[in-house]
Amino acid sequence: MVLSSTLNKLQPNIFAIHTKWNHTEVKKVMPANTVFFTIVREPIALFEAFFAFSRAKKRTGLTLEQYIREVPVDEKRTGLFHYNTMAWDFGMPEEKLNNLTDIWDMVMQADEQFGLVMVVERMEESLVLMADYLCWELSDVLVLDLNSLRSKFKKPLQQELKNILQKKLAPDYLIYRHFLKKFDQQVEAYGRGRMAAAVSRLREMMALLMDLCSFVRKNASQLAGKYRPTSNKVEGFKTKGDMCSLYTLPELSFLSLLRQKQRKDIIIGKTNTKPTSKVPPKTTAWPSKSSELTSRGYNNSPESNQLTHLLSPSLGY
Repeated sequence: MVLSSTLNKLQPNIFAIHTKWNHTEVKKVMPANTVFFTIVREPIALFEAFFAFSRAKKRTGLTLEQYIREVPVDEKRTGLFHYNTMAWDFGMPEEKLNNLTDIWDMVMQADEQFGLVMVVERMEESLVLMADYLCWELSDVLVLDLNSLRSKFKKPLQQELKNILQKKLAPDYLIYRHFLKKFDQQVEAYGRGRMAAAVSRLREMMALLMDLCSFVRKNASQLAGKYRPTSNKVEGFKTKGDMCSLYTLPELSFLSLLRQKQRKDIIIGKTNTKPTSKVPPKTTAWPSKSSELTSRGYNNSPESNQLTHLLSPSLGY
């Protein structure tokens, strides 16, 4: 999501899309005061999910079990899916992917580059730390678990296969265990009691949002148009009306919407050459949600006010 173009002078402010990490190159296009954060996931869980999501069975002709047993860890990468996805995404070249000494050097570099490394298995705590790191409100980090793999495609691996896979994923485990340990240290620094209270507030606000938006979990095949995920093996959400629809958009649909907004900003920026005075931000044409909050038994708490603000169309649609 980079708000920049060779045709205008708008500067990028957010770099948040899939990429093979290269800190030096990213710094060239980002402002000097940019802060960096990323996320890690338990390697076997990541491997299993990515195998299903990337349609690796169709591409390779192998089941997950066959892939683990038959495909060597040092086989050349021919697509998105392979062993040690995290090491690859953190920027390791293919020829060094299985060199644990080089992996450790990369981990130490990443430790200095990223102020926060979130952990999928501890998502609520991760969102709290992210809000604190970015000086955001908790209402800014309410999310739905889009792209969640449907239960029918989740088949527990035999312990023997887990043992084989754990050895093949040694580079990813080196990354994961280091940042999991650091994550614990950051939670401790934040304060265990303070974290418990923040997670409780986050859950309350998420429950409120679910109630207000009437989100319903659906299989991908039950969704249509821009709300349908790219894979039929995952789940999405449906909501009534447009007020909450941004939460339910899959990644590519959201990016398309964002780019449309950016193009409009570029066009407006090109045509609006006369100096203008500062004016309050544009308000929405939608009615306030305050009355609905009150009628449902929610008071005028800061969290409720934040949610009322949050339900505004921040992308202008």
